[in-house]
Amino acid sequence: MSISAEELLSQTLNKQALVTFITSHPSELSEVVRIAQTTTLPQCWRACWMLFHYCEPNDSRLKPFVDELISAIEGKSDGHQRELIKLISKMELGEDQEGAMFDQCMGVWESVKKIPSVRMMAFRFIMKVLQKYPELVNEVKYIAQDHYVETLSPGVKASVSRQIERILK
Repeated sequence: MSISAEELLSQTLNKQALVTFITSHPSELSEVVRIAQTTTLPQCWRACWMLFHYCEPNDSRLKPFVDELISAIEGKSDGHQRELIKLISKMELGEDQEGAMFDQCMGVWESVKKIPSVRMMAFRFIMKVLQKYPELVNEVKYIAQDHYVETLSPGVKASVSRQIERILK
């Protein structure tokens, strides 16, 4: 008897069991990506997590879904957004995709009530783009405003401050 991706993601399993499933059932990849874009808990978060651990950096199997995954970030729960951002950050993005992802991450960063871990993932992507495009350095001054960093935990705040100082040099 075979189990579907959705049934598997409904169960509490360890990372290896999830990766083994998708490795053994590569035809289920598009279904796992579809689930990753939904709001069905806990399957959506687990699907992102599974894909992150299954896919290689810039994985060609994931490339056809990148635009959809970027669009899926908005409106998701904090942990789900974090996992989507982590997954997409493994990919080499085209210019339009990079711009769309930058916008999504700015939206997450600006949402000061979000948990620090999702804001930090968004910040990392923003910094990656700002390092690639130094002409956007004014964005650093914008995202470094006190009201964006004051709600972060002390460790995350220190990390953000160090990265901002580095890019402004």
